[in-house]
Amino acid sequence: TWTCDADTRGLHCILNASLELTPEESGIDPNRWPAGLLLLWDWHPGREDGEADRGPVWLWAKKRRGGGNTEPAA
Repeated sequence: TWTCDADTRGLHCILNASLELTPEESGIDPNRWPAGLLLLWDWHPGREDGEADRGPVWLWAKKRRGGGNTEPAA
């Protein structure tokens, strides 16, 4: 999804991927993240003072049953 963000003075690219965990294949406790995880990818143009350097930032978030997220995943 491309969005125009006036604070970043340019285009800002954001990608959210929803991952559902299958305990039989992953070996991960199904009760730890019952609704799954979100992988958040954020591209920074590197032009803002005090912001991240140019390039991607990867974050994990806990997916809530209603579709929202908690950042970062605990």
